[in-house]
Amino acid sequence: MQFQRKPGISETPVDDGVFLVEPESQEIFYLDSISCGLWRELSQPRSRADLHDVLGEAFPEIPAERIASDIGAVLDDLLQKRLIVGLP
Repeated sequence: MQFQRKPGISETPVDDGVFLVEPESQEIFYLDSISCGLWRELSQPRSRADLHDVLGEAFPEIPAERIASDIGAVLDDLLQKRLIVGLP
């Protein structure tokens, strides 16, 4: 499965993070620097493996299992907040 940003999400960069506004609910969400990095990558469809490769290169000192766990947590959170969509 691949993931991509949901269309219509507005974003405002601040320092190392970003504020996002979900258009239907008008809820505001803050992404920290790591989540923001994944958000940037999701401008195009990306699989978990794609995201793992990017973070693995950016943080080679972090164990692969932790990277996978962190990616899963961020994706689950973004999906729950309706900020990204899963693609077949």
